[in-house]
Amino acid sequence: DNDPCTKDTGTCPLGCAEGYTGDSCQEECSGGTFGLACHKRCHCRYGIECNPQDGTCPNECAKDWLGDDCQTELPYILNPPRAPENLIDSTSIALRWYRWNKHIDARYQLSVHVLYRQYGVNNGEWLEVPPVVQTSDSVQEVVVAGLKYNTFYEFQLIPYMLDGLDEIKGRSSPVSQPI
Repeated sequence: DNDPCTKDTGTCPLGCAEGYTGDSCQEECSGGTFGLACHKRCHCRYGIECNPQDGTCPNECAKDWLGDDCQTELPYILNPPRAPENLIDSTSIALRWYRWNKHIDARYQLSVHVLYRQYGVNNGEWLEVPPVVQTSDSVQEVVVAGLKYNTFYEFQLIPYMLDGLDEIKGRSSPVSQPI
């Protein structure tokens, strides 16, 4: 950076400017890295390298990433919801799921939209339970009521990041097995 390097060795005792590395700070970040000491990973679409100083991508962010430097990971849920205790009564079911990726930017509040439909009905319409605000770093649960007696249902979760009044949709969970 603008701090002086030592004259005898050329090393930079106070560190390199953003985007540079090496003893004399002459090597630009490479291999999909950027920033101070090249410690941040680029997330550009098609694996294209980002700007070594600020992480901006020449095209756009890779899938599931956003922001000027593509460092904000969208929420995702890897596994479908489950119903370990199965029916609470004949028309209600408790669903549980594990929180998604743990590295979500703390600025965002997280919520989950729970969708369900009758199993085996062609083009069954997805219905939605009111969104559930993610309040825990572990297991979440919601009760889905008003179901038809003796009927199987499929469930799916869609995570969202709340940015002010905007909802930013993440990657949906797989659809559950019929429950």
